[in-house]
Amino acid sequence: CGHTKVLSKTEARGHYLKEAYIAPTCTEAGVDGKVCTRCDYTEGTEIKALGHSYTSDNICTVCGEEKIIPEYILGDLDGDGQIVAKDLNIIKKSIGGQTSLSEKQNLAADINNDGTVTAVDMNRILRYIAGLIMEL
Repeated sequence: CGHTKVLSKTEARGHYLKEAYIAPTCTEAGVDGKVCTRCDYTEGTEIKALGHSYTSDNICTVCGEEKIIPEYILGDLDGDGQIVAKDLNIIKKSIGGQTSLSEKQNLAADINNDGTVTAVDMNRILRYIAGLIMEL
C-alpha cells in the first residue's frame, strides 16, 4: 500500500526523587533517603530489617506473626520416634562442634529447657537410654 508508519521516540523522563523514610519491617529493609515517584528506584541509607522478636507465647511483638514450632519428641534428635544411642551421638557431635543442630533438633536436645544444649542435656539422655531414669 506504500503507507509507512512513523514511530516517535520518547526520551526517558528520569527519576523524580522525593525525600522519604520507609520504615523497616521484621523481614524487609527500610530506606532513609529518596525514592522515585515514577518507579521503584531508591537512594540513600538502607535500614536493616528488624527481625522478629518473639514472646514466650511465640508471637512477634513487632508484626504479630506467630512462630510455628515444629513437632518433636524430647531426646529424639534423628526424628525416628526412638531415643537411642544414635541420638546421643548427634548431641555429642553438636556439643563438640563437629555438627550443627537444626531448630527441631535443638528443641529435642534441650532436655532441661534452658535454651542451650549442653553436656547436662546429653547426660540426661544417656541416663534415660541406660534405664537409670524413666523420663526425660
